[in-house]
Amino acid sequence: MYLGNPLLPINSSVQETIAQVDKVLKEKKWHEFKVATLKLTLVPYFLFNYHYFLERDASGEKLISNSFDGILSLDGHAIKVDEEMTPLIKENWSKGSTAAPEMEYDEKWNNVDKKAQDSVLQLKVAQHFNVPKGNVVITSIRRVLVPFYKASVTVKEGTYLVTINAVNGEMKGIEAIPAREQGFMELTKEAFNDLKKPSGWLQYSKDIAKETHKVIKRKKGATENKSGEQRPHIAEMAKESVTLTPYLPILTSKWVIFVIIILALLLIYLALVR
Repeated sequence: MYLGNPLLPINSSVQETIAQVDKVLKEKKWHEFKVATLKLTLVPYFLFNYHYFLERDASGEKLISNSFDGILSLDGHAIKVDEEMTPLIKENWSKGSTAAPEMEYDEKWNNVDKKAQDSVLQLKVAQHFNVPKGNVVITSIRRVLVPFYKASVTVKEGTYLVTINAVNGEMKGIEAIPAREQGFMELTKEAFNDLKKPSGWLQYSKDIAKETHKVIKRKKGATENKSGEQRPHIAEMAKESVTLTPYLPILTSKWVIFVIIILALLLIYLALVR
C-alpha cells in the first residue's frame, strides 16, 4: 500500500519509544504507572519558501524598503505555522517514502485543499509575520507526512496525553506529569546510595550551601521589612505562603537527610572515642 505523500522516516520503534517514556517516568520517581498502547499518527505538513517585503512612501509612490526570505512549515491538519518543525522536515524530507507503515496507523486529514494551498499558505505567513497578504510570495511547496506516536500515560495524579515524534524522539506532554513525592525512608536509601560515590558528597555539600544562602536571604529580607521598608500587600504574602508550602515537610529533602546522616556519624564517632 502507498501513501499520497512521502512519509518522513520512522526512526523509533514502538518498543524503543515505550522504553523512552518509561525512562522519563522513572526519573520522575514513578514506579507504578501505565502506558497505554502507542498509536502511530501521520500528520500532513507543508514545507515551503516564503518571501515578503515592506514598503515606504516616497513622493506619493510606494517603494520596497526591505525584503525577507526563508523556509517555514505548516501543520496541514491544524492549519498552523509550526516553526519548530521546519529544521526537522527540511533535513528529512528527501528521505521520505510513499510506502505505508507496516504497523497500524491513523492518517490525519489534510485540511488545506490543493487548489487553494498557495492562498492559504500566503494568508498564514502574512498573519505570522504581521504583514499584508499581498506582500507575501510562496514558492517551492512540498507536502510530507510526519509520524508521531500518541500515548496515554496514567499515574496516581491522573492520566496525561504524551506525543512522541517518531523521527527524532522528541516528547511533548510528558513535562506536565508531576514528579512523585518521595517518602523519608525512600529518600534515605537514595541518599546512602548517592554517598557511596565521592561526587555525591560534593553535590550534597553544594545543595546545603544553596539552601543556607536562601535562608540567609529570606532572613535578611525580613529584617529589612522590620527596619521600615514597606511591607508586602496581604495578597502577595498569601501568594508567597502558597509558593513555599511544598518546602514545609522538611524531611522530604535529601540535603536535610544528608545533614542528619552527618550528625549521626558524628555521634557514633564521639561514642566510640569516649
